[in-house]
Amino acid sequence: MFFFPKSYRILAYKIMKRIGLLNIDWFIESMEPLKPTLKRARLYLTVEEYVSTSLLTIILTTPLAATIFYFIFSEIIGIGGAILLLIMTILTIGYILGTFLAFLIYPSYRLDKMRENMEKHIPYAAGHMATIAGAEIPMYKVFKTIGEFGEYGKVSEECRRISRNIEVFGYDTVTAISEAAKQTPSPNFKDMLWGLVSIEKTGGEVRSYLFGKSKQYMEEQKDKQREYIDSLEIMAEIYTTVFVAGPILAVIMITVMGTMGGLPMSLREIFILIIYILIPIASILYLVMLKGARPETGI
Repeated sequence: MFFFPKSYRILAYKIMKRIGLLNIDWFIESMEPLKPTLKRARLYLTVEEYVSTSLLTIILTTPLAATIFYFIFSEIIGIGGAILLLIMTILTIGYILGTFLAFLIYPSYRLDKMRENMEKHIPYAAGHMATIAGAEIPMYKVFKTIGEFGEYGKVSEECRRISRNIEVFGYDTVTAISEAAKQTPSPNFKDMLWGLVSIEKTGGEVRSYLFGKSKQYMEEQKDKQREYIDSLEIMAEIYTTVFVAGPILAVIMITVMGTMGGLPMSLREIFILIIYILIPIASILYLVMLKGARPETGI
């Protein structure tokens, strides 16, 4: 992982190897599905190294997280006794499981962000490629030029990789494009590359093909923007119901039930859980949903 130095990853691997965790066959086999995702996400790590880094990070950060939880709920909020112990246990276990889950999800998340970045830039990159191809220069030089033009984000990176494989490693054009098409996370870029493979084999017109793809992808981006605008109305209704009317109704119901007795906790403790835990978590989930629904386009 790029945000962990190599020395830390090596240390993590050695520690997990020493304690025998990496010798447990079923554990390593359960992590094997990560291997192709790590490769496609350009993380360039073995499964063992990646899992070791995640486990050592959890071991080192869990005591700090537990201390922070204790300080917040004991010193700031003022909760004590069995309720504090229960909250501490739940949050600490949640932190451990959540952090490990975050490490498992991260390669797919990184792959998805690469896809979004490529889908955002592919209409403009395809148009630029069509213009260059109109000069009837070799296909690998088209990829090389786009690769040097960094404004197209991950598309530029993939084009640099294709031109490198041709110029440095001696791949023929069809093989280099085919390998990139197999690895890319972007459906549109994959579609365009396989089309270029067919053209290279049959001798079709590259310029008109790329111009057509550029227009097609641009129209798809416009359609996604229109769908997103329509979905905002539904999300606004969800926000009003869950985050405005919902808490008011919950406070009224809990207050009435509190006056009648039978609640497992005091009204103060219940309101603390709602205000400081449930509502923030729900708000974060709503923001994640809102962000996830937003299309990544260049329009």
